[in-house]
Amino acid sequence: MENLMKFSKTIFSALLLASTATFADTYNGEVELRYFGNGASVGDTLLIIDNVSSLQIRGTYNFSAVDTTNKPLAEADFLGKHSFINASYSSIDSDDSNYFDLSNSKSIGAGFYIPNSIFYIGAGYAELDDSNDTVVSLGITPIDGLLITTSHNDEAKDYSLNLSAKYVTQLAGDTAINLETGYKKGRDAEDDFEEDKDDTIYVAADYYFNSRLSVGAAFIDAEASVYIIRSRYFYSEKVSFKAEAISADNQGAFNLGAAIRF
Repeated sequence: MENLMKFSKTIFSALLLASTATFADTYNGEVELRYFGNGASVGDTLLIIDNVSSLQIRGTYNFSAVDTTNKPLAEADFLGKHSFINASYSSIDSDDSNYFDLSNSKSIGAGFYIPNSIFYIGAGYAELDDSNDTVVSLGITPIDGLLITTSHNDEAKDYSLNLSAKYVTQLAGDTAINLETGYKKGRDAEDDFEEDKDDTIYVAADYYFNSRLSVGAAFIDAEASVYIIRSRYFYSEKVSFKAEAISADNQGAFNLGAAIRF
């Protein structure tokens, strides 16, 4: 954790420097620093656990330059169908003896939009201490701003029906809206050591007041009901800050982040 804290100070200094500079309206990469209170991030999955905190460094690189002109800054890469690779590392601290074995998590992933087609393919690998999981996704982009995917992870022996959709559309002026939804069918336990898994339903929406500021909410209905309020603000074309408040079955968590683009 100490080394990651030193690195976070370097990132913060870079954020201050970048906020005073002038850049073109394009970027290729983004580096983000996140802090989770009462939780930890494993890849794109959030674990909500009392008395657990984590610090995550996450990087994304788009293979072609992302043009942010006349687009919500947070959605420019998605709207432009830019293929990417990302990676993250989390350092985890726990004051709960039940979770002393948690120390760090790592992930790597990629997404590719096949040129001159509507098809998308993605893959990811996540590792939490001695456990790991691999996921493969297939998707289509039937219209501009819409991506529909289905995924399979090697943790499950058989494919479980699941669909995810994300749609971003621009409204009047600089305003825009992001809509997300997902469904995953539950499955019965495969042996006496497992428990049945319920169906999972996910819905989310973000409203962009302009190209820089968004406020949104999300709801996840699974083994627990999770409610999320979130916001992201771009201080400049290259520097952004985000915050999330999370509630799940009388447990509260939060996520604070800062990012720089290059």
